[in-house]
Amino acid sequence: MKLRKKTYVIGGIVLFIGVIVVLAGLLAGCGPHMFCDGDFSKHILSRMDSRVEKLELSDSQQEKYEGIRLKVKVNLDKGKEERREFFSELQIEINKENPDINAVTDLVKREFRDGPINLIDNLDLFAEFYNILDEDQREILITKLRKKMDRINMIMCED
Repeated sequence: MKLRKKTYVIGGIVLFIGVIVVLAGLLAGCGPHMFCDGDFSKHILSRMDSRVEKLELSDSQQEKYEGIRLKVKVNLDKGKEERREFFSELQIEINKENPDINAVTDLVKREFRDGPINLIDNLDLFAEFYNILDEDQREILITKLRKKMDRINMIMCED
């Protein structure tokens, strides 16, 4: 009976670590493979560009957008390096013969605790972008945000 309990405990620990790694990857941008080859930054910037293109910015707005886009790229590159370091530390700890679960959870807690700083910077950049738009462009953007919020609300409220 003791062997069975030990197996359940070890299985639970392995499952817990796996869930932490997957969640960290998903929350940080769809997995570690997207951090190493630069596709994540390109993907985000490409999505931004395609959405901004629909707003038909004036030349002066486009110039300001390019400045904001550059700041976003810097933030993404900085975040990429930080995530790379995080996954490296996490991998080193998990690959030890006897991984210290407390060290693993502390690493993940630190990553999530530090994460909102980048979010705050990017929210400030979003506000900066919003402020360069004219009323019609703002209305288009707000309409899209409302649709996204409605979809999120539907997902969150499903039973």
